[in-house]
Amino acid sequence: MERIRILFIVAGIAIGDQVGSAEKMALQAARQLDRTVFETRVFSMWGYGSAAEKYWLDTLTREGIVVEGMIPARENAIAQYAPITARFWQCLDEYRPQIVNSHSQRADPLSLIARWLHPVHARAVRTSHLDQPWLERPLMVTVQRLIFPFAFDAEIGISKSIQSRLDGRWVARLLGKKAWLIYNGIDRAVVERSAQTAQNKLSEGLDSIPTPRLITVGRSAQTAQNKLSEGLDSIPTPRLITVGRGAQTAPEGLDSIPTPRLITVGRLSKQKGYSYLLRAMQIAAQQRRQAPPHLLIAGSGPLEQELKQEAAALGATEYVHFLGSRSDVLDLLPHAQAFVSSSLWEGFPSVILEAMAGGVPVIATDIPGSREMVQSGETGVIAPPANAEALAEAIGWMLDHPREAEVMAKTARARMAKFTLEAAIGQFDSLFRSLV
Repeated sequence: MERIRILFIVAGIAIGDQVGSAEKMALQAARQLDRTVFETRVFSMWGYGSAAEKYWLDTLTREGIVVEGMIPARENAIAQYAPITARFWQCLDEYRPQIVNSHSQRADPLSLIARWLHPVHARAVRTSHLDQPWLERPLMVTVQRLIFPFAFDAEIGISKSIQSRLDGRWVARLLGKKAWLIYNGIDRAVVERSAQTAQNKLSEGLDSIPTPRLITVGRSAQTAQNKLSEGLDSIPTPRLITVGRGAQTAPEGLDSIPTPRLITVGRLSKQKGYSYLLRAMQIAAQQRRQAPPHLLIAGSGPLEQELKQEAAALGATEYVHFLGSRSDVLDLLPHAQAFVSSSLWEGFPSVILEAMAGGVPVIATDIPGSREMVQSGETGVIAPPANAEALAEAIGWMLDHPREAEVMAKTARARMAKFTLEAAIGQFDSLFRSLV
C-alpha cells in the first residue's frame, strides 16, 4: 500500500533562535506520524546557518526525513519569496505530496500554491498558531477571514481561542466549516524526564552551594526514601557524600547565580513582552533588597541587544541573566523557583507545559492560550499583560508563598494529560487520513 505523502511547510528549523514552537510542532509531527502509513518531508523557507538549525537538520536527516528549501535568510525577507517559491515549485514537482500542511502565516501562501496553482493540487491544511495573526499587515487579516475558509481543505487551531476565532468568521459559518483543535502538546518522555529531574533535586537552595559538597546523612525514614543508590541503608552512619557536577547538579552557568531564581524561555521579540518583565524585576528587586530574585532569560532573537541595554538602563544587570539560546531548557527549569511568561499575545505556549511538567510554579499573563493552561490560584498565577507592576506583584506573591506554589505546580502537572504530543499526533493522523 502506497504511503500518504505529507509536506510540512515551516518558516525555518532554527528552533529557539529564529523560529519557535510553531515550527517545532511541525517537525515533531513529521517525526512521530506512523511511517507505515505516512511519508513525511519538510520544506523550510529560510536557512539561518545557526547551531540550532544544524541540530534539527541533523536530527531529521538521521531519521530519514528530507528537508528542502532553506534559502539563505536576508534582511528583506519579502524579496526572497520569489526564489523560495521557485524552490518550492521544484519540491512539488519532485515529491508530489498529497497533503501540504503550513505551520507559519508566512508559509500559508505556499500551501495555496500547492493547492490551486501547481498541477499536483495537493490538499492544503493550515495550522494557525497565533491568536492575533498578521498584526502588521491588515490586508492579510482580511484575506484570512474571507478567502482562507474555502481556499484551505482544513484549518487547525492550536488553542480553543484560535479555534473559536477561525469558526467565527462569517465565510466559515456560511460554508459550515469547523476548524480542528490540536494542542501544541509535549512528549510524554519530556514529562517523565522533567519529573525525574525535579525529583533529583537534593534540596531547595542547594544549587547555590559551590561544589564539591559534603552531606551528612542520618537514618530517618525520609532519608531512606530518598536514598541515592540501592544498598545505602546498610552503610553505617554518619556518612559523607561528595556531590560533583553530575546529572543532579545545576546546569552549566547556574552555580554562581543565587536563589531565588525565576526563568523565562522564548525568542527575544516584541510578542514576549520582555520589556515589562524587566521593569517588573526592577520593582521586585527594590521590594526584596536583602534577597532580590534573579531572572534567567533563555533564548535569543532580534531584540537581544535592545533588551540588554534596557536591563542596564534599569540597573538590573546584577539580577537579570541573558543565557542565550539553550539546548538544556528542560534541565534549567527545575532549578528555578518559578517560570514567568510575560507574553502580550500567544497561540499556545508549549514552554509553559514544559515548566508544569518539571513541577515549576507558573506565572503567566492573562491572554488566550496561556489562560487555557493556567487557572489563577489553581495551576499558577495570572497577571494582566503589559503591566509591570501587576507582574511584580505576582512574582512577589509566588516567592512569599512557596507551599501554595508547590500545590499549584502539582495540580498543574496532574492536568496535563490532554496536552501531550501523543494526543496531537493521533489527531493529525485522523485529519490527514480523512483528506485522501
